[in-house]
Amino acid sequence: MILHVKHNLMKVSFFITLFLTIMTTTVCSAGNTDDIVLNKPNLNRGKSIMAALSQRHSSREFSSNDLSHADLSDLLWAANGVNREDGKRTAPSAMNLQEITIYAFMKDGVYKYDFENHLLEFIKEGDHRKLVQGEQEYTTTSPLLLLYVGDTSKLSKFGGQSLVIAALDAGIVSQNVNLFCASEGLANVPRISMDVDALKTLLSLSQYDIPLMNNAIGYNK
Repeated sequence: MILHVKHNLMKVSFFITLFLTIMTTTVCSAGNTDDIVLNKPNLNRGKSIMAALSQRHSSREFSSNDLSHADLSDLLWAANGVNREDGKRTAPSAMNLQEITIYAFMKDGVYKYDFENHLLEFIKEGDHRKLVQGEQEYTTTSPLLLLYVGDTSKLSKFGGQSLVIAALDAGIVSQNVNLFCASEGLANVPRISMDVDALKTLLSLSQYDIPLMNNAIGYNK
């Protein structure tokens, strides 16, 4: 009798657990988005800054393999992530106006880097890397292209110098990427070739949002 009761209790427990698992999975799926939640940055990885500088160079041959989640997470944080409690970031900007937005182009879609929440916000489905690659065919195997867009409306106080300042700030973000890639042995090249008009249409950019430069990134071939 006791064994029979225990057996029934075990069956009830099993079905309750199964039911809760199904319900949890369903809720998670229903609330799922196409955003990519990134890992907390690993601050203990990488070479010294002097070693990274000694090894920094442009690479134009890439493996077609996607970057790992850990590499993608740390790369974006290094590029222009929040590194202080007051919201300031790894890349300085003019008067801390933070006018540079990073877009990540990958084979499955286009994403915008949300630096406050350290995630990639889904923007467009599909492979749009060719718009960033331009006419330089060596980038066709690059699994990741980071595009830097400057919002010149944030720099209106600088008048006619706003575009120059945005370009300088984009260059600083790109250099962060260059040094991270040098430190981690990733293939990488900073570029200005791209289809600016097509990118502005694809990303629904305003007249003040200017695609300035990009980095083609991947593992070495």
